[in-house]
Amino acid sequence: MKKKRNKHIQLNNEKVMRAQHKAEFMRKFKHYFVLISDEQTYKMIPSIILDKIYEFRAPSIRVVAAEGQVVPFHIVKNCRKLLSERMKTFRFPLELTCTKEEISAEDYFSVAITVFRFVNAIIDSNFHNAAEIKRRARKEEFMGETHQKAMNHLARVLNIITGLNSNLGNRLYWSTLDVLYTLNGKEGTFQVVNIYSYVPEKIQANIDGVVRPVSRVAWGINIPDPELKKVNIDLKDLGGVFTKSNKSFEVYIQSHALQRLSERLDNIHTGILHNNLIESLAHPVVHRNTYGNIFIEYRLNFKKVGYLPIVFFDSKIIVKTFLFLTNSQTPEGDKLLANTGLSIDDTKYLSINKLSAFMASDISENEKVKQIFIDAGCGDLFDTDKGMLVDPEKLKTRSIAALIADYLGLNAENIDFEEEIEAEQEVIDD
Repeated sequence: MKKKRNKHIQLNNEKVMRAQHKAEFMRKFKHYFVLISDEQTYKMIPSIILDKIYEFRAPSIRVVAAEGQVVPFHIVKNCRKLLSERMKTFRFPLELTCTKEEISAEDYFSVAITVFRFVNAIIDSNFHNAAEIKRRARKEEFMGETHQKAMNHLARVLNIITGLNSNLGNRLYWSTLDVLYTLNGKEGTFQVVNIYSYVPEKIQANIDGVVRPVSRVAWGINIPDPELKKVNIDLKDLGGVFTKSNKSFEVYIQSHALQRLSERLDNIHTGILHNNLIESLAHPVVHRNTYGNIFIEYRLNFKKVGYLPIVFFDSKIIVKTFLFLTNSQTPEGDKLLANTGLSIDDTKYLSINKLSAFMASDISENEKVKQIFIDAGCGDLFDTDKGMLVDPEKLKTRSIAALIADYLGLNAENIDFEEEIEAEQEVIDD
């Protein structure tokens, strides 16, 4: 008897929730319909038609694995969660004649799209006053600037949710958006995000006399033009002796480079690190050090935080490793050494060979210590966005400025950093 009672309570609760959802959806429908017409026009819609509108409404955007694609369920689940969060929290102005009020992306792609489809589907003979409702409603207003802003936001969100789940050392993801008017035999307006996946191609490459596995550098691009983009670099973009060559090289990367990237740019989400790696390689800013090595700047949200040393193998460019900005053999690391005498062992001892040292320490509060890094060209390390952190709570602020100041003797008088320094140079693979 108790089980029957519980089941009856559960069914009643579900019924109440459905009724509440319908009431809230139709309240919003009326509100946005009136914005492109008027109250009187809304009253012309028969109640039976309003029931049909709810039945054939556009539900929230769905996220599924594309047909025939290998996409783990936890990836699909992650994408659903991220999409829902970002669609509910992002708001933008409605570019309508009578108002500039804001709408959430979630309401736009469900309620506003339902309003548009209803007005667009009206046939004069459908019901009484159908022709008049169609004449009064300005359906094009929802499909002008407002629609473009909504689509741009959706594209950004899809780039984020697929990018955060992508890993160049494992599997990449991208998506398409399909609008269906029937789904599983049911009519309506169904917006479906299909997730696609790609395992980066791996080959063996001879690097410095050692055969190592390397992975093809690629990335998934979402709407409006979904595709898998494989990164190539033209030799002319590398400058120097290659200026006159138009030859294009495919780009591969060692797993060692991905490992060093995660270690040295610690607590930054892997998807963000790899996405910025793609951007850095797609638009290379090239440097050569005093040893003739070719480095490509690694930029994290447009801030220079390190370098990607590259070598050539057959018709390919191989990214060997990732060097943090303070590492030796980088322009900034060498300048830091020349200015202060800080060697690779010193930077490890002082814990200034990782990004966290600059994102969560008191270095920026000590003007003398901070200026040392700025003078060496490391100023961008103080401007990185903490919104990229995987776990902000994990990044606890450390007090290391005083240690650095004492180590360098900044509190003493008549300091002379011009004396001869016999520097230890870090090997490129470190």
